[in-house]
Amino acid sequence: MALSVLSCYNSDDTPFDNSDPSNQSVILPTKMTMDGIVMKINYNGTKIISMINNINHGQRVEFSYTDDYVSGIKHYENNVLESAVEYGYSNGRMASAVIKEYSTAGIVQNTVTFTYNYTSNTEIKVKRETNSGIAGSSTINSVFTYNNGNMVSSIGSGTGTVNGNTVNYTEK
Repeated sequence: MALSVLSCYNSDDTPFDNSDPSNQSVILPTKMTMDGIVMKINYNGTKIISMINNINHGQRVEFSYTDDYVSGIKHYENNVLESAVEYGYSNGRMASAVIKEYSTAGIVQNTVTFTYNYTSNTEIKVKRETNSGIAGSSTINSVFTYNNGNMVSSIGSGTGTVNGNTVNYTEK
């Protein structure tokens, strides 16, 4: 499974204005190579709505939005949903991300939920909860520290169950 993440950053806290792309000096790419496969990029204004394999149209990535924020990304292989990510926001910042991986029968096999708590401009607390059904689950709490926009440290710990065995996690 290939998982792609798109992110845009602007040092100005003003949201990007995509109301009229003709008034902007932005060049939007129309294709990209993902895992060696050429994907055609489709837009609605300046928002990416999909990336579709030029040869196998059943292989695609679809994007959904809430206002100007990406709220979902779905990956399809042979027209079957392979994985989906749902994003939630609070006060203009990402508050949650839920990643689901599906079987070819459409059953959720694995779920990973990230919850973000911005304790300051330089620190983010992240809770990562994983549920892989009978294979196991885990919860890890981490703290990421930033300086000048760069991550300078990450620490965390948690517990989980893997095939019935309890496991302790430590991140340094």
